Amino acid sequence: MKFYVRELSVLAGVILSLFWGSVLAVNTAEEREPLQLIFRNGDEGYAVYRTPNLLMTKEGTLLAFTQGRVHSHHDEGVINVVLKRSFDEGKTWGPLQVVAEDGDNPCKTGGPVLLDDGRIMLVWLWNEYIGNDEDLRTTRMIYIQFSDDEGATWSERRDITPQVFMDHWGWYGIGPAKGLVKQHEPNKGRIIVPARHQNTLPNQRTSSHIIYSDDQGETWHIGAIALRNRTTESTVVELSNGDLLMNSRNSVGGQNARVVSVSKDGGQTFESVEININLIEPDGCQGELLFHSHNHETNKHNILFSNPNHTSNRVHGSIKLSEDDGQTWTRRFVYSNPAPAFSGYSSPAVLNEDGDIGVLFETGESHEKPLRWYGKDGGIGFRVVRFDEINEPLHHIDEGNWVVYDGSTLLEDTWPKWAKARTTSGATDGPESVYYSVVDDPVVEGNKLLQGENLTWSAREGWEHDWQLGWDRTGLTLVFRTKPTEGLLQFSAGGSSRRMLYISPRNGAFMEALTFTYPDQLRFNMMNKSVTHNSHDWTIYRLTMMRNQVFLYINEDPDPVMFGFTTRESPENRLLFGMDTSEPYGSYIDWMVWDLSGAYPPGQGPGLPETLTGLDYVSSSSQKLVSHDHGKINIYPNPASGFAMIEFETDRNQPVSVDLFDVTGKLVSTLMQGVYAPDRYEIELNVTTMPPGIYICRVVSGDRTYNQRLVVVGR
Repeated sequence: MKFYVRELSVLAGVILSLFWGSVLAVNTAEEREPLQLIFRNGDEGYAVYRTPNLLMTKEGTLLAFTQGRVHSHHDEGVINVVLKRSFDEGKTWGPLQVVAEDGDNPCKTGGPVLLDDGRIMLVWLWNEYIGNDEDLRTTRMIYIQFSDDEGATWSERRDITPQVFMDHWGWYGIGPAKGLVKQHEPNKGRIIVPARHQNTLPNQRTSSHIIYSDDQGETWHIGAIALRNRTTESTVVELSNGDLLMNSRNSVGGQNARVVSVSKDGGQTFESVEININLIEPDGCQGELLFHSHNHETNKHNILFSNPNHTSNRVHGSIKLSEDDGQTWTRRFVYSNPAPAFSGYSSPAVLNEDGDIGVLFETGESHEKPLRWYGKDGGIGFRVVRFDEINEPLHHIDEGNWVVYDGSTLLEDTWPKWAKARTTSGATDGPESVYYSVVDDPVVEGNKLLQGENLTWSAREGWEHDWQLGWDRTGLTLVFRTKPTEGLLQFSAGGSSRRMLYISPRNGAFMEALTFTYPDQLRFNMMNKSVTHNSHDWTIYRLTMMRNQVFLYINEDPDPVMFGFTTRESPENRLLFGMDTSEPYGSYIDWMVWDLSGAYPPGQGPGLPETLTGLDYVSSSSQKLVSHDHGKINIYPNPASGFAMIEFETDRNQPVSVDLFDVTGKLVSTLMQGVYAPDRYEIELNVTTMPPGIYICRVVSGDRTYNQRLVVVGR
């Protein structure tokens, strides 16, 4: 089958729907293909249908597999593998067929595979009857069946469990997603099926893995196992160079983003694993990858990924597009009904030479349980998506270690792990109370700003985000650029404080609130520290947290304006536009970035992404106390609690002095002084007797001065 990629039209069929802090690009009802309910919950002998799989055969027959659950939605009970077929690309569907059943013992959909000769293989799972989902799951067997007549009839099932199961594994699963046949070397012709298992060894949990066959399914082997525990349901696609990309459901609470693994040896081992923050998911949910076509501009594959595009609820079922073998994800299309409609497990398939896509997915009245299964119009839905409808831009990217928010959308929809936060005290609900929007930057062409406005004193609304930082994590660095909204910020007489912007990140159990108030002050709430600062212009703030220690920097000046220890324990993480204001206020946020690899002062750690606006102003206006040339001085570990190693080098015979200052500029100690030959020198510094805080290590070598910051923490 040959595919032709239509020209992407970014604006075609896209409207913006703005209401109470939600921006969602969707197609109008007239333009969208209608949603068909192929399997309706409660019909044809089954209470609930779940876990769909969609496969297009070489002869153009569309096969829709799913699980028919006889009595309820539960994962255990009487379950059959059922199928419907379409011969006109999903316009009409034939009767329900039962492919696999075994009395009370559940038979569960795994993954279909289209073989090169047109034969269809189905891998599915069987286990003995279990009374409920909470009972111990121990028995699991893997079967395969074949069809040589477009799914009309199926061969007897064949057990392959001994070939794909290890003795120390417990629970087992296939997909649920399609398998594939490799079209490129290495191992061209190999059948690849995504799977998962539970490891019963100490400290082991579930992991995704691959099973494969090199002889058309006659014999099977266990392949690569994901290099990360708590990966579960998975899906695999082949890239243009023959690599395999596995995408796994992430069962680590609060991460809400997919785990991606790459194999370069035909699925025998995984070379790398990472979390892709652009592929978000609602606290774990199945998703599926699909090869669509070859992109002649990038000379890589167009890859699709379908799943609920939300971090907390199974809503916003979306297809995302990568035009470069899954390296970046640039556009999406929302195929589900608008929230709160349920959109769960899904499976896409290419329908024709025009590249149209069919999506088979779980749908229902509401994502809330039990309405998702027993509400109106629940079941397995089908919708056709034109390739050029996948045109809504995706803006959030990962640049190095930084997670980047660029102000081009609101935070609760596509930004990982942010949720709406709202508290009111007699406020009137509605746009007249609190209003958020994305607006054009009046100065920088093409730049977008997040604007918050409040018209009542009693409303507190914004977003909250948990960075999941405990004592075992290195730290948090949060940098953002903000200013008040011109013409909207008003204050009553008397000079009383008005909170314009409020941010309170939490590191483990410790939280510290930072408020931007009028008159011009910044305040650490619980430490009762404040500093005068003109906040009426664009300003870059850097907040670092390591355990219970907090530092604040302004405009990337390496001297902190505040430092302290927080003892407040709270689950609160919030970014709020204004609190307890008696007059209207407004604020902009241009961008916000964070890094979880450490608590980095300005000039240390990864440099800020060059794509951010406003950095030229910082570099020319905020050089104050120390230089940023760290090329010839290094301190580690930093922060330090026992000993710190200070390394520096000289390139000629010259006078050298190494001094340590506190943040007030007071000399603490002279560590080294004299004339030294060109070499690399090390000083071991005992910091156990030094009070916790920030120190400046200054190396003067001839006519050059190098400075580096040292953070001393309590043991």
